[in-house]
Amino acid sequence: MKKISLSASVALILLTAVIAAAAATVNPLIRDILVTTKGEQLLLYGKVSDGFTPDMNAAVMAGFPVQFTFYAGIYQERSFWFDRQLSEIKITRTLKFDNLKKTFQVSSDSGPDPAVFQTLSEAKVAMSDLNGFPVASVKALSKDTEYYLKVMAKLDRVQLPLRLEYVFLFVSLWDLETPWHTYRFIYRE
Repeated sequence: MKKISLSASVALILLTAVIAAAAATVNPLIRDILVTTKGEQLLLYGKVSDGFTPDMNAAVMAGFPVQFTFYAGIYQERSFWFDRQLSEIKITRTLKFDNLKKTFQVSSDSGPDPAVFQTLSEAKVAMSDLNGFPVASVKALSKDTEYYLKVMAKLDRVQLPLRLEYVFLFVSLWDLETPWHTYRFIYRE
């Protein structure tokens, strides 16, 4: 009898945890997409909305890093044939909290030095914004031709040191990604 009630209690606790985790999930989206030219480059602007859960905020404050990876590609649509891929980029950003200095650092694989912020809200904005990332060379585009941009963001699993991912099981719940967002445009000089 005790064995059955113990098993039922454990099952009830696990079910409650799963339901709570499902209710706390976030549906991140990429919005405000803009593609423009500057000099010889085609630039991408946009932002991720709803990319952070309260649990992720608490984990950042505890010192765990958060990593966003943005994927984008420019394609030329062709009739009766496969679309031609002109370019593909991958941008990785990492948010870390420095507990000694009480500052937040956002580093990017494309930038030399991390940006430093005083508040978590400022750092989250910097993590979520795509501000003028070069996605293609203008030389690869033809005038008055239709193209489309596909972009998505993924919140990558945090790599913890010394096998701590087995201790902190909640980290696996951080695997979030946006759906692919398609933005069509016609290139004009």
